[in-house]
Amino acid sequence: METIVSYKELVIDKEYIIYRAHDNMFWKGIFRGEYQRYYEEYPNLIFVHCVQSYINLDINSECYTMNLDNWKNRVDFSKKDIFYDSEKVKKNSTYARECMEQRSLDIVLKRLVNETFEW
Repeated sequence: METIVSYKELVIDKEYIIYRAHDNMFWKGIFRGEYQRYYEEYPNLIFVHCVQSYINLDINSECYTMNLDNWKNRVDFSKKDIFYDSEKVKKNSTYARECMEQRSLDIVLKRLVNETFEW
């Protein structure tokens, strides 16, 4: 199941995981919409309730969130960032764990009965 979502398909009030390549960081937040600043080439995508996580910890890197009225932990992202549907990511991880458990069970049963085991 594909988890990457185009910025054109982002749904307002839905949670996404965002990857920013330029600072090598993942964020999770709720999409609120977009706006265009007159001095920027691309519109900004507004996310609120954002939480960040680093891939590589760098003491010198800093990230800021804005807390303005109902825009708690607001971060603006670019259309160049990569967006993942958090619900699909959770479903994929659950499915992968279930498949891994089934494969592990098959390996153990094969060793016990010394042949291919089927329920």
